[in-house]
Amino acid sequence: GINAEYMGDFCCRDVTRSMSDGSPGADVITDVTRLRDTVFSRITKLNSLRKNVQVLLDGHMTSMETLVNLGADFFVRASVPNTSLIYIEVGLGLFVEFSLLEAPGLIDFLLASLHRHCDYLTQQVDTYRADVAFDLALLSPELQLVEPAPSDTNSENNNNVL
Repeated sequence: GINAEYMGDFCCRDVTRSMSDGSPGADVITDVTRLRDTVFSRITKLNSLRKNVQVLLDGHMTSMETLVNLGADFFVRASVPNTSLIYIEVGLGLFVEFSLLEAPGLIDFLLASLHRHCDYLTQQVDTYRADVAFDLALLSPELQLVEPAPSDTNSENNNNVL
């Protein structure tokens, strides 16, 4: 007959492998979900930046004082003498200087790009989950061919012990 354990291992091994690093036991769905969470975090930061830029534009602020978190919730006071320019990370650790009037356009462009990337990652997660469900549905009849393991005669006594 068919060895259902071998079939299960053979059919499902690619589903539970990492996407690129090949580390055993890594879960593809978890990897893509973490990447999507990173994109969500970047979207949140850009939305906050857009709101802050709008406050600077609406208030016609030319200078400001703020608190900067240096890490571990250790804040220091910072003075910004000229708020007409802003540096925005555009990727790969590169920052580009923009005027406050140019910044909202770039932020909107980056947000649109990140939303498209997030939608793509969501589709990937859904596809992987559907593949797993499909594989399990295919294996379900095969797994039913496996004889159940012999039951332990003491299992009835062990169920009553807390």
